[in-house]
Parts: sequence; C-alpha cells; structure tokens
Amino acid sequence: MAIVLGAAVWGEELSPVFKERINHVINLYKYVDVSPIIFTGKVVLLVDDNIS
Repeated sequence: MAIVLGAAVWGEELSPVFKERINHVINLYKYVDVSPIIFTGKVVLLVDDNIS
C-alpha cells in the first residue's frame, strides 16, 4: 500500500512537490508492485454556473 500526501494545486497545475510524489508512487507501482495507492487531500469541484 502507498499513501500519497496531498500538496498544492493551482488551478490545473500541480505543485513541484505533488508532481514528485506522484512520479515516485508511479515508479513504486511499476517496479515494486505497490497496490492500492491512496491519495489524501482536499477535493474541489469546479462548477460552471452557465450550464442549463
């Protein structure tokens, strides 16, 4: 099991710290067969008010 701690996200851009955490867990998944992968952090849903 791998737990990826959340980090900053600006709009659709990940912070360098979060990118590295994701890259690291991808390598663990590929080469060490880590499963499951759990991501922590806040979820923000963007809503388009113009949708009818």
